[in-house]
Formats: sequence, C-alpha cells, structure tokens
Amino acid sequence: MANEERELYKFVNDSKYRDKVIAKIHKNDDNAYNKRIKQIEKERDVLSKSRTKEIIRIANARWEKLADGKIMVNRTEGKIQINNSIALFSSIQGAELNMMVGSRIVTTENTQTTSKKHASLGGAVAGGLILGPVGAVVGGVGLGKTKGKTTGTTVSNQIPTCTHLGVMVNIDGFVSEVILIANQVDQSSFSFSKAQSDAQNIIAQLGVLSKTPVPTQFLKPEEESSVRAIDSQINNKQMELQQAISDKPTYTIPAMYRTNEQSGMSDEEYLQYLYNTDAQRTAKRTADEAAFKKEQAERKAAEKAKKAERRIVRRHQRAQNMADADYAGKIKKVGLVIYKIIFWAFSIFMLFFAIVSFSSSGILSGILFVITAVMINPFAEELIGKKVFSIPKWGAIVILIVGFFAGVLTFPQ
Repeated sequence: MANEERELYKFVNDSKYRDKVIAKIHKNDDNAYNKRIKQIEKERDVLSKSRTKEIIRIANARWEKLADGKIMVNRTEGKIQINNSIALFSSIQGAELNMMVGSRIVTTENTQTTSKKHASLGGAVAGGLILGPVGAVVGGVGLGKTKGKTTGTTVSNQIPTCTHLGVMVNIDGFVSEVILIANQVDQSSFSFSKAQSDAQNIIAQLGVLSKTPVPTQFLKPEEESSVRAIDSQINNKQMELQQAISDKPTYTIPAMYRTNEQSGMSDEEYLQYLYNTDAQRTAKRTADEAAFKKEQAERKAAEKAKKAERRIVRRHQRAQNMADADYAGKIKKVGLVIYKIIFWAFSIFMLFFAIVSFSSSGILSGILFVITAVMINPFAEELIGKKVFSIPKWGAIVILIVGFFAGVLTFPQ
C-alpha cells in the first residue's frame, strides 16, 4: 500500500514522472498506431511510383521510330524528334537527300606458268645403283633440272562507293541532318541499299507529316484512364491515411494513479486537472522565488546602506581623530615649550646653587646640584635620550626634587 501511495504522489506532483508513466502506458498503442500509418504511407508511395512509371510508359509508347530510331514521331501530339530536338509537324519546311559518292580501285592479276623437266646423269647413276634400270630412269628424271616460263595480264576495276549519306531536314529555317552513312561503303552493298531506302522513306514520311495537322486536343499521359485509375487509388489511400492519423488511440490511466476525488473524471479531464495543478504550483513557486529574490535584494540593499553609513561614520571619526590629533599635538608642542623653559630655569637655578655650594666649600652638595642641573636640562635630556636612554618628563621632575633636597641636605652648615 505504501508503494502505491508513493507512486500516486509522484504521479500527481511530478510532471516528468507522470509523462514517463503515461508514455509507458501508451507505448503499445502508439506503436500499433505508428505502424499502421507507416504501412499506409508505404502503400501510397508504391502507388505514386506506379503512377510515375505508367506516365513514362504512355509517353514513350506515343513515339514511333523511323530509320532505326534516327527520327522519332509522336502522332498523338503532332511532334517529331530529330537529333534529340523536338518540333511540331508544322515546323517541317522540307527535306532532301545529302549524298557524297566516291570509288575505289580493285586490281586483279591473271598469270600462267609453263615448265619443262631435264634428265640428270648423276641422278640416273644413283638410281641405277640402287634400283637397277628402273631406278636409273626415275632418278634421272626426278633429280633433273626444271625450266619454266610465266605469262599473264593485270586488270583494274573501279567500284562506286558512298562516303556519306544523310537527310537534310529544314525545321523552321534551321537545317538538321539525319546521318545514315558516315563511312565509305560500296554502293552495291546491303548497307547502302538499306540506308538509301531509309532516306527515301524519311523524306516521304516527313513530306506527309509536314502536311499533317497538329492535334489541338489530346489527352496528356497523366489524363489517360490507366493513370486516372491509379490516381483514384492514391486518393483513396490518402483518405485512408488521414483517417488513420485522426483515429488516435485512446488511453486508460490505471486506477492506482487516481484519488477518490478524481475517480469520476475521464482521462482527458484528469490529465487536464493535473496540468492545471502543475501550472498553479509552478506559478506559486515562481511567485515565491520572486518574493524571496525581492527580500534578498532588499536585505542586500539595507546591508549596503548600513555599510555605506558605517563608512561615512568611520570617515567622520577619522576626520575628527585627525582634528583632535592636531589639537593635541599643538597642546603638546606648547606644553613642551613651557616644559623646556621651566626646566631651563630650574637647571640654571641648580647651577646657581652649585656655585654657592662650591664657594661655601660644599663639594658634595655642589656636585649633586651640578648633576641635577645637567640631568634636568632639556638639551642634555635630549642628548641622553638619543645616546643612552630616554628620560620621561615625570622622571625629570623626580630628579629635580631628589637632587634639590640632596644638595640642600649636604650643604655645609
């Protein structure tokens, strides 16, 4: 049960999964539907090819050959074809024979030779030794020398030939030749007789055709009854194809993909309901995304404004700090000047006490006053700070107090 609920949830809420399920449900019916359409289209294409072949057959059958195909005549349409050029019967202006004759020489010789045999003595002796008297006679005659005389006559005959034979046809003022003989043949040969007969026949036929009216009305090859019959079959097949295309398969969605609320809907209504739900869900998702993006943009804008405000505050603070630093620096400089003046005065005052101590034989007291005067003197203080260590201002005050009381306490009574 949990599996069916999961399938139902995915079918209702996931459009891609729903399309996948529907495609699986429709697969067999769609295959049969497509197969039927392809079969009808194939039969229609076969009929179209048959129609084309029938038109070609009818068109070719209208042409008859003259002179072994040298000239083609279409009496149905009143056309003639000469050297692959087609013209109407009315374009034939005339025809005449074009023949070039020649001859060849044949030479025959009639000769006669007479000869006489002479007996040979050596042959007779040899024949006699072998065969006796008879052999002597045979050997003498057979081995003897032969002498002959030749006489005769030579006769030359001139045989008429034809080197070229054709028919010159005038088509609307343009002459085209039908060539029947292009090589030399004897005028007594069969080929010459046949070519001459064909030429005379062509001239006669062209004369008749030139006077034959050109038909003004005739059926085109595609208008013949046999072609029309095929056209009717093609039209019927096309109507059958349109009917097959419009006869789309009907599908049934299994009950497991429906809730009780949609059980009364047809498949089309149910799918439309799901598509509408998808559209609403998509619109809501789009609106939520837009609101979220707007909120993000507003938050970023607020953060940006706060950052800008903080930058302004920091800038003002830095400016204030710089102003305060300048004021404090001025006060510090003034205080330092006052400090130097005062401690220069104390330093001189201590030197005065040192002189008094030395004049009163207070050596220790004078030394303490001198040391105190030197250590609190601003010039000496800066020099000691650079070379040894820096004496803070409060340290100078302590040195002044301690040195003063030490000098006073050690002053001679």
